[in-house]
Amino acid sequence: LPPKIYIFDSNTHQLARRLHGHSGPLTDICFSGDGRLLVSASLDLTIRTWDLPSGSCIDVLRCQSAAVSIAFSPDSAFLASTHVGSLGVALWVNKQHFHSSGAGSLQQGDAARDTEGFDPAAEEDFKELPGVYD
Repeated sequence: LPPKIYIFDSNTHQLARRLHGHSGPLTDICFSGDGRLLVSASLDLTIRTWDLPSGSCIDVLRCQSAAVSIAFSPDSAFLASTHVGSLGVALWVNKQHFHSSGAGSLQQGDAARDTEGFDPAAEEDFKELPGVYD
């Protein structure tokens, strides 16, 4: 069965959200500082961003190798990820933090963004990739 993420209300101890979309085992999850977003990484080579108030997946990054660790900066402006077979850390900019426009929900069948050929040193790569994280 595909993995699911269960979010429980700490006051009522009731199930608040059930998030599904990954097709492989989860490797890490991380809440944003304000608790509005949850980011999950999986062996299916994706990093998904979830809007917790709506329960919607708002972004999917398809990576060349599985992310094994993810972390938000304290102000949630950046997301860092480490990947299988990589000695470096990928750093992603949260565009929602710097822009007032809200992100829409991804619908079933929407294509994930492919990060193949992404060069963090090339500024134009940040302008070409749509989504929450660039």
